[in-house]
This record gives sequence, structure tokens and C-alpha cells, in this order.
Amino acid sequence: MSVRILTRNAQKAAEMCNQKVEIPVGDIREPNTLPAAMSNISYIICYTGTTAFASARWEFDSPPNMIEWGLALFDPQSIENKAQNTPYKVDS
Repeated sequence: MSVRILTRNAQKAAEMCNQKVEIPVGDIREPNTLPAAMSNISYIICYTGTTAFASARWEFDSPPNMIEWGLALFDPQSIENKAQNTPYKVDS
């Protein structure tokens, strides 16, 4: 069995996976990038988001407190504004 991962950054994926997987480049937010990655597959395991692998994608001067995390439920931008680094900033 072979494993194929869809990524926006092939170089990072190759480093993380030790070049033991097929690495098509694409983005789930851009449907036109998906057909090539989806050909001849049997199963899909979805690991979207920043917590699939350990990363330093979210960095803060001081960690948000419980009240700030609660406010983020109603205003997600508030936590991004507090962060030095977010997935959006890293991946854009």
C-alpha cells in the first residue's frame, strides 16, 4: 500500500514525511487542485488544520487566558490579532 498526502507546500511535507509518501500539491480550498491528488485512491484520512502535526504555527507573547479564548468563540479574529504567528500568516 502506498500513502499520498495533499499539501500546499511539498518541501515541508517531504521533510516531515522523510520522502516516504507521494506528495501532490493542492489545497482543499481550491477544488481545481484536487483531481490529480484523488485519482486511484481507496481511502481518505483528513488531517486538516494546524494540529495534525506538532507545529509552532500559533505563537503568542503570553498565552491567551480563558476569557480571551471564550471571546474568540464569538470573535475568532480577536485571537488572531493577539497572535504573533498564525496558520494564515505562515501559509499565505
